[in-house]
Parts: sequence; C-alpha cells; structure tokens
Amino acid sequence: MRSCNLSMHTFDPTLGCICRVGSFAPRDRANLSCELCQTGKFNIVSGQPCYGCVRGRYSDLRGATECTLCQSGRYSNQTQATSCTTCPATLTTKYAGETDITACICAPGMHYMNDQCRRCNWVFNVPAVLLPMPAMQHSIPRLIFEKGTWQ
Repeated sequence: MRSCNLSMHTFDPTLGCICRVGSFAPRDRANLSCELCQTGKFNIVSGQPCYGCVRGRYSDLRGATECTLCQSGRYSNQTQATSCTTCPATLTTKYAGETDITACICAPGMHYMNDQCRRCNWVFNVPAVLLPMPAMQHSIPRLIFEKGTWQ
C-alpha cells in the first residue's frame, strides 16, 4: 500500500490517495500529483475535478472550495470569473449575485436622468387638494410633482 502525501492528498479506503478539496489531479498524472484549482474555479469533493464559478459568483483564490457571491453594486456576467464588475458610477444593484449590467439601477429615492442617478425631489401641495371620485364614493389627495421628478 502506497502512503499518501497528506499535504496534497486525503486517503479514501476504496479509492486510495485522492486529491484534497480545492485541488485536482491533471489527467496525465492520475492522483500522483495534485494541483490547486485555478482562480475562477472551485472544488468541494475530494478526487473530483474543479468546476467554474457560475455567473454572479467569483473566486479570486487558487484552491477555492466555493465561489463568492458578487456583492450588491457589482455583477458578473461570465462563468469562471475571478472578480465582479462594479456598476457604473451612482448605480447599484437590488440584490447580491447579479449577472448582468442591466441589474444596475439607481438606489431607492433616486431617479436616472442625464446619464446619472439624481435624488428625487418630492414636492407636495400641503394641504393636498381632494379630488372627488364619484364612482368610488371617496376622495384621494392630489400630488403635484416638479419637472424631472418621478411620478
């Protein structure tokens, strides 16, 4: 019985020496020598190959055992990503793990105008004018917005 190099291998009673999680054995070396998974890839099962991170996740470390979710305000539209792309200035994302630039939006309370997010100007007539709604038998307040504000 051959002994395992425990810095690279783990011992499986059925399979013998197999590469530790976060590493793999190139096909031409058949578990004799293990290499760490490359950046953008991960491995969670000893003796198995490394897999690429899915869109919305990344791995910037060799030997990763998982891929990290892109933070809010960032996205990854590629598999095997080694980093996430930051949304353009003044934009963010609603969720972590976004997969496309189209997920980049203005933060709540902001609106997009002239290629950037701007704070909404909430202007109300106080007291609000009540408009009769005969069909519904009640009234609603009328809100007045300035030009360029969200309605």
